[in-house]
Amino acid sequence: MPRLIFNNTIQTETLTNAKNRDRKSQKLRAMKFLLHLIGDLHNPLHVEGLAKGGNGIKVLFGGRGTNLHFLWDFEILLKYTGSTAANEVEAAKDWAEKLFNGDSENNGMSEDEMWRMREGVVGLQVEELMLAWAKETNRWVCEYVLRDGVEAIVGKELSGDYYEGAVPVVEDLIGNAGRRLAGFINVLAEREQALIDLAEDGIGEL
Repeated sequence: MPRLIFNNTIQTETLTNAKNRDRKSQKLRAMKFLLHLIGDLHNPLHVEGLAKGGNGIKVLFGGRGTNLHFLWDFEILLKYTGSTAANEVEAAKDWAEKLFNGDSENNGMSEDEMWRMREGVVGLQVEELMLAWAKETNRWVCEYVLRDGVEAIVGKELSGDYYEGAVPVVEDLIGNAGRRLAGFINVLAEREQALIDLAEDGIGEL
């Protein structure tokens, strides 16, 4: 899957001069795929195989039956942001602004991580980069999501202490996902501009 991201996003989708404007729809699809993939890589149960990523672990949340995967995909986020069908987009924007606030330099990433991002994208090591993110996210399965084992949460109400403990984990993961998505896009833009500059100098061809 990371190789598909590389092929669609770097080799084909990031070149935007007049000769390939007809690729606009392809680039849009690639961007949506990139956003979805990086988001998934920062959800602990999207990088965990146990019980089909938690889909087979039945729990309660606010008195309603659900499963652990859906809980981490939606329920925790909806409760934390106070989101409803009517205000979902606005709530998401408010939360994104809160996470971003005061964290704008290098998209909130260290120089070392930005260097590794450039090496991963431009150096054709996208798979290694995203595998590292997946491993980092997966550690939360042991450290919090299923810290006390499946038996400790199956059939239990998780909207109390479990939810409260999950909030800082979710904020950390979503914050990382947003920073890394922004950094990834910035690196692609840098690469695109470099290719355009080379073409204008007659050195390369887009």
